[in-house]
Amino acid sequence: MLFNNYQAVQAILNVLVMVAWWIFLVAVRPYSEFILQISNSFSEGFICLLFILLPILYFDLSDTVRSTLQDSVMYLTFAAIITQGLASVAIFIKSVVQVVKKHKNKRLTKQQTNSEPVEVIQQQRRDPTLFFRKP
Repeated sequence: MLFNNYQAVQAILNVLVMVAWWIFLVAVRPYSEFILQISNSFSEGFICLLFILLPILYFDLSDTVRSTLQDSVMYLTFAAIITQGLASVAIFIKSVVQVVKKHKNKRLTKQQTNSEPVEVIQQQRRDPTLFFRKP
C-alpha cells in the first residue's frame, strides 16, 4: 500500500485526520439532534484515543505496558459502541414520548370539542292529533 514502509507517518496522518474530524464535530455541530451531537462527539473522542494508542503497540514494550494498552484499546472500543447504542435507545425513547404526547394532546382536544354544549334547534311542534285527521 501507500505507507507500508512508513508506519510512523501513517499513524501520524491517521491521528491528525481523526483529531480534525473530532474538532469539526465539536465546533460545527452538524447534527440537529442534541443527543446525536453529544454521543457522536464522545464516540469520536474515544476513537481518537484509539488511533493515538494503537500505533504505540508497534513499539517494543514490556508485557505489562502492552497488556495495559491492549486493555485500554478494548475498553475504549466498548465505550464507543455503548455510547452509540445508548444514544440510539435514547432517541427511540424520546421519539416514543413525543408520539405519545402528540396522541394524548390530540385526544384531549377531541374530548374538549366533544364536551362543548351543543345547541339544539327546536322545531315547531305540530299537534299530534293532526296525524290522524282525514285529508
